[in-house]
Amino acid sequence: MFCLAMAEKIQLLCFWSSPFSQRVEIALALKGIDYEKLPQNLAQKSPLLLASNPVYKKIPVLLHGDRAICESAIIIQYIDEAFHDHHHHRFLPEDAYGRATARFWADFVDKKVRNLYCNRKKQILHLELDLLEKTERAHSQMF
Repeated sequence: MFCLAMAEKIQLLCFWSSPFSQRVEIALALKGIDYEKLPQNLAQKSPLLLASNPVYKKIPVLLHGDRAICESAIIIQYIDEAFHDHHHHRFLPEDAYGRATARFWADFVDKKVRNLYCNRKKQILHLELDLLEKTERAHSQMF
């Protein structure tokens, strides 16, 4: 059985340290899907990223042919549904309760990872601001 979804070009707009990008990469690897990585500079968002995700303007974005799929959890669901033949097994169990349980834990992890990731970004920002203030003070004392 030939999977029509595999015939179209697949690209992933991503950022190397993003856990959200990484989980999409894991899903693509589990399905054995070849794709092109398009690393993004989050400080200077590319026109492709802005056009592909005009609502949130963030990564990851899966480009499948001429379609853009945004948000990591939604991308993983898309990958699971678009690439399911005898070579690509489903991520979720067949029964409704099993799927609900898996979705519960996925949502739980999403919220925990998002909180950890956002808190870490805040910590880094505070450290950068502190360093900038110290540098400015040292500079003003020298002159």
